[in-house]
Amino acid sequence: MISFQILKIKDFKSIKSAEVEYTAGVWQIIGINNDATFKSNGSGKTTLLEAIQQCLFNKTTSPTPIEDTSRKTIGVANHTRGYKLELTFTKDGDSYTVINDRQTMRITVIKNGKDLALKSMPIALKYIMTTIGMDFQTFVTLTFINHNTIVELLDNFSSSNLMKIILNFSQITSFEKRAKDEQKIINNSLVALSGQIQTINDSLSILNKFEEMDLLPIQKAKVSALQDIEKLDETLLKETVEAEEKHQVLHDEVEAAKLVMGKLLKKITTSHCESCGTLLEMTEEEVAICEAEYSAMGDAIDIEINKRDDLYETAYNLRANYRYKSRDLAQNLSEIEQQLIVATTKNQLFNDSKAQADELRTNLQRLTFEHDEATFKLQVIQTTVLVIKSGDIQKDLLESFVAALNLHLSRFITFVSLDYIHIVAEAAKSSVSFSITDTRFNHNISIHTLSGGEKTRLRLVILLAMLYTIKDLADVSTNLLVFDESLDTLDSSATQDLANLFDYLVNNDSKFIALISHGAQLSDIDFSGKIVATKTDGITTVTKEVT
Repeated sequence: MISFQILKIKDFKSIKSAEVEYTAGVWQIIGINNDATFKSNGSGKTTLLEAIQQCLFNKTTSPTPIEDTSRKTIGVANHTRGYKLELTFTKDGDSYTVINDRQTMRITVIKNGKDLALKSMPIALKYIMTTIGMDFQTFVTLTFINHNTIVELLDNFSSSNLMKIILNFSQITSFEKRAKDEQKIINNSLVALSGQIQTINDSLSILNKFEEMDLLPIQKAKVSALQDIEKLDETLLKETVEAEEKHQVLHDEVEAAKLVMGKLLKKITTSHCESCGTLLEMTEEEVAICEAEYSAMGDAIDIEINKRDDLYETAYNLRANYRYKSRDLAQNLSEIEQQLIVATTKNQLFNDSKAQADELRTNLQRLTFEHDEATFKLQVIQTTVLVIKSGDIQKDLLESFVAALNLHLSRFITFVSLDYIHIVAEAAKSSVSFSITDTRFNHNISIHTLSGGEKTRLRLVILLAMLYTIKDLADVSTNLLVFDESLDTLDSSATQDLANLFDYLVNNDSKFIALISHGAQLSDIDFSGKIVATKTDGITTVTKEVT
């Protein structure tokens, strides 16, 4: 049940500022219009009630445009500043506050202290309607009871608004057409979903071609190549350097020997002293000895030169071999590093494709679920259409409706002074009728044979039975019940009956019952208090007096 708590009004129509607390009890709403001849009319009583409609649904039952008249004075035009309405209510343990601010053209919904931040007014209105489980017409019908609501309950019961809330035959009759429209929408959705699913499957077939490469063998090959280069530097390069150094030493020794031979040759040919340059006289024997020495030295030098040349060739070959092997190892390392880059890139592509594929699979799962859900919904609609055509829904609704209605009729009629009246609801083909029996004479009677007070009391019983039937079957009800001049035909003898009924509603459902009446027949009711709307110079002030 929707339990309204507090309504705050600012600059709404003629009401400048007001606050209404919906405390359980029976309250009398009184209007005093100091600006008009008819003191009770036009005071703002209806405005006080319409504020709750405007706050929740952004419209009222009154065709009068919503504008600010709280600043209205004689001879001065209205100042349209914009109203602000704030309504607090609870449902299913949750607390809600709805703020309808015309100046900002925004409706704010706060749930359990948290602003739901609804983006637009239509979204907010839809959320409110979904939360309270009622559209505007249903809310007004269930909450604001006027004379027409009471009269139609017996005079035109089968087509009354209260009955339509449960049976809703017009919607059931047109459901088949709407179901076919829904079928078209679902079929189009299924085609779109099937296309998206096929696209994802095609993408997955491409992404599945990516393979993850094993980097370990390539990384091991790179380590081995680096080790080979290091080994080459440690061995072959070392041998090359040593050979070059030996070649250099031998080269230096040969060059030194050549100098000695040169000096000896000079001595032989010129016979000059090496130190002073004096011409020496050498014997033939001395010359022969020198020549033999020169010849032997020349042979030794030739041997050393050959050794030197061999060492040079060895060093040259080692150097060339080092360069070739170093180049080959460097090229091998470069190829391995290229392989590693390619493999790493392929693995990155694989990981990217895997993430993309996982996302696609998630979308595929979601789309497949939506597809299955739409297919199931289509089957449900098709089945429902067949059930509607068979008439089973109308029959079941009528049977449930009549059973619950009779239960509440028998309960509420005990509160009024109609012990001699027995009323039973009966299901017809597509409507409900009432059988009324006068138990004093044991025969059926017509509603029109009853007095005005009896009619009103019987209609009130039916009204309450209807409200509780709707609460049972549709789980739709509020703690607010307003009787807008709908009980004026009751005579003073019915006061106690009203008191009994209202006490039951207050004690069992914490109802806030508001009675608007111009008649004196309600003056004997023991009200919890009264709410007075007083209009002076175009401005309505609201006061609440607790008895």
